[in-house]
Amino acid sequence: MPPTKSKAATMKRSPGRPRDASKLAFNSLKAAAAHIGGECTVELLKAAKKAGCPAFRNGRIYVAELSAWLEKNKVDPGAVQGKEEWQIQKLQEETRRLRRVNDVDDGKLVSIEEVREINARIDADIIRALLESFGDALLLKMEGASFAQRKVLITEAIDRVLDKVHKPNGEDARTGKGQA
Repeated sequence: MPPTKSKAATMKRSPGRPRDASKLAFNSLKAAAAHIGGECTVELLKAAKKAGCPAFRNGRIYVAELSAWLEKNKVDPGAVQGKEEWQIQKLQEETRRLRRVNDVDDGKLVSIEEVREINARIDADIIRALLESFGDALLLKMEGASFAQRKVLITEAIDRVLDKVHKPNGEDARTGKGQA
């Protein structure tokens, strides 16, 4: 008489479970996280996948490989942004860009080139006015002076003009604050 098989040996394997537990795999992150349990979340599995865990193949998650990999590697679930968070950031950036375009269209923003042109015109006007005011005095001083003396007089006049441009009335023209 042949040996009888035990009840467990005669039971058929369910179609969804592999015979070998090391080949147990799931089709979704949620199912794998639920099976593993504990601190394993969908976010943790997303981070593991992004970090290069080899347990993610062919659209499936192999639990034994995943568990072994998670034991060896530290994964930060916060490193992977959720879809909603990414969408919020994208909308905020689009809003910022649209506001900037509207501000430019409404004339609330001025281009750097325009600011540079305005500053250059103001600087030229100031220098022209100062040169005109110093010019007559300079011409009187230069009358009868040698070339070397004229060079010194012109250099001094230029220095006085630049001092007035950069420090009118003892104030720094850029900050408007008095000198300490």
